[in-house]
Amino acid sequence: MTVIKKKSVKKAVKKPPSKAIKSLQYDLFSQFLAKDESEVSNTVEYWERIPKYFLSAQEQNKLRTAEGLAQLYSYEYKVKDKHGNILPYSIDIQPALIKQSDGKGKAFFPTKAEEIIEEVLKKIFTEQNLGVHDPRKVESWVKFSYSMIRRELKNKGCERKYSQIKHSLEVMSKCVLTVYEDGKEIYIGSILQDYCSVDRAEYLADTEALHVARFPIFISHAVNTLQARQFNYARFLGCEEQLTRWIYKRLINRFVNANYMNTYHFLYSDMILYSKGILTISMLKP
Repeated sequence: MTVIKKKSVKKAVKKPPSKAIKSLQYDLFSQFLAKDESEVSNTVEYWERIPKYFLSAQEQNKLRTAEGLAQLYSYEYKVKDKHGNILPYSIDIQPALIKQSDGKGKAFFPTKAEEIIEEVLKKIFTEQNLGVHDPRKVESWVKFSYSMIRRELKNKGCERKYSQIKHSLEVMSKCVLTVYEDGKEIYIGSILQDYCSVDRAEYLADTEALHVARFPIFISHAVNTLQARQFNYARFLGCEEQLTRWIYKRLINRFVNANYMNTYHFLYSDMILYSKGILTISMLKP
């Protein structure tokens, strides 16, 4: 009997453009109207409305087995389209399996720590020479270092250790989100895609070497079509609870032409409908 060995197929990892790309869309995305541009950034509603950071460390412990592993976490939510129709959505979150000091893998779901890192990376993306956007391929890349992230977090009162930043980046690049609209799969991918890291030896050999990663298609599409809104990024980082951040982002994306005479309000029933998981977990906290 002839035994046929199957060749292992490695997933092709995309690489960022080797040369800078002139992009009017990126230039507009990176421009802000503010006295202090360091305090503002952009939010993308199509990406933000996907719930992904609502599981606390305590909730994750309950989901893990004795071996530290965990199954997919599924969550149903609803989204109202521009015509006012309520659409059923769901998401499967495949946890990141990260090797621990004992050599064994442990499952981690994205948390509020990763949400903060994502916001910092989106801010770094808007800085000159650190963001690359290819409008033809609809791809957006960000170049960064641990020091850049740590410095930005410290300036905003959210200081993290290098080990914590490294862990968050691993979780963001290794977890997998699968989003369904009315039961039909519409997206699958990680929060941080095609992540290429730089270790200490490489950095010492070339101090200009930076980590690089690609943002999800939702963010790249928003850059291409200018479907993003400026918001007070510094204030957002100051919100300690995930529910507070959810409400703040909702106000940003929905409160158009804001002023003292033009009010915007939403009902508690809306919060139950659109953020059931976030609200429930927040209420269960001791």
